Amino acid sequence: MIVLGYAIAKYLKTQHMSVTDDRSGFKMGVWPSGLKSQPTLVLLGVSATATFLNLVLCTASFSSTVRHVTKVGNIATVIVSTIAIILWLTAGILYKVDDLNELEHYDMLSYVCTRTSDDTLTHTVGSFSAMCIQMR
Repeated sequence: MIVLGYAIAKYLKTQHMSVTDDRSGFKMGVWPSGLKSQPTLVLLGVSATATFLNLVLCTASFSSTVRHVTKVGNIATVIVSTIAIILWLTAGILYKVDDLNELEHYDMLSYVCTRTSDDTLTHTVGSFSAMCIQMR
């Protein structure tokens, strides 16, 4: 969750920046204009929600009421786990369906991971190689 948040913050901070290619002298945007950030935002939202729900569950387990009423604790665990599983499955399906559209392969992860050796972008934004490894 922290890595995805960092990647999105880096994108938002640098999305309007441009760089000049040393070899060609061509000025280009750091990020493409058609970059889809929705898949990354969905993953961030799902991971934040699942983390929050699990923290609530862990915090509740410290409560003596929840610990002594094992039925309530078990039901809460099943509910939170079911919600988290549904969220992760939905995010995975949405990400895969989005990936199947061959005309639109400009999601953040794909773009970052295909430009890991671009020195111009590395000097402007930071290491795309490190960001790709962290996001995967």
